[in-house]
Amino acid sequence: MYTSPPLIGLKKDSSKNYLNSTLQCLSQTQPLTNYFLKKTIEELNKTILGANDNDFPISNGYYELIQKLWSTKENASSFSSKHLNKRIEKKIKGNILDLDQPGAYKEFIIFILNNINNELKKHIKNKEINIKEPKNKYNRENAFYHYLNDFAKSLSIISDVFTGHIEITSSCSNCQRLFFSKSQFSYSYTKFNYLIFPLEEINKFNNNYVTLDDCFEYNQKEKLTYCEDCHYCTSRKTSKIFVAPNNLILILDRGKENLSDVKLKIEKTYDITRFVFCQEKVVYNLYAVLTHFDQNHFVALCKNPVDSKWYKFDDETIEQTNVNEVINFDYPDILFFTKDKASK
Repeated sequence: MYTSPPLIGLKKDSSKNYLNSTLQCLSQTQPLTNYFLKKTIEELNKTILGANDNDFPISNGYYELIQKLWSTKENASSFSSKHLNKRIEKKIKGNILDLDQPGAYKEFIIFILNNINNELKKHIKNKEINIKEPKNKYNRENAFYHYLNDFAKSLSIISDVFTGHIEITSSCSNCQRLFFSKSQFSYSYTKFNYLIFPLEEINKFNNNYVTLDDCFEYNQKEKLTYCEDCHYCTSRKTSKIFVAPNNLILILDRGKENLSDVKLKIEKTYDITRFVFCQEKVVYNLYAVLTHFDQNHFVALCKNPVDSKWYKFDDETIEQTNVNEVINFDYPDILFFTKDKASK
């Protein structure tokens, strides 16, 4: 049991200091960190699917990182994350991922989440979700439960903590003319562990300053797209969060070179109820922010789950800050939220 947070920094081993800052943000995600703290390395290795000594699983390296960051026995004020970094380098060889690009912070967090999820996912048979009726995309309930049945076959700690579900509603005017018996709307579903907001696109009419409401409204606005049934670009499609995740990650895309100077207002508490299908109140509390001062200098601003105080992690340097200073940063890159207890 912690009486005070073990504040430990990460040594700067390369020019990519967004690696350290992103890892510090993720480490403040309490349920994810607790998962790795409660396991032994032997238990974790048994969980990793199909892993062998040559696979260099990311989960193994992340486990070591968390054990050190949250160790009450760690005497050093900082340590190197090179063990995890070497595994990352091994994994991305032959991959199109380029961690040296200025805007690679986006790809890095996606890479980490996807790898841990794929390594730790487990097959679960849920008899209660087994649907006997054929899949019918014109029936909302039927379509969702068929999707949920597939989703339940591969779950992990990542899906427990970060996964939400999106409903995509389509309406094709051409199909309605061709097939009079069809319902007006068809439904499909997809999962997400993060949402990406292209700030330059959202900013077009906002004078270089956007809000989270602007981002969500852009994300859910109606789009004209290709219809898979009649093969004409006559389908109108809208997306809405169907089930909100326990922890919400918002990635703010500032372009390939990370040069966009669009400002975004950070909210310490954010109500997304109107963007979610269910009518129950869904409120999130901010607990971490990845932000940059220039292309190559990122810091993590995190609310520690032990003492509820805010800290700035700048590689090996850790300084206490406060939430008012955090929300006044104009150029955040990734926002981390956790559901308010009243919403769960």
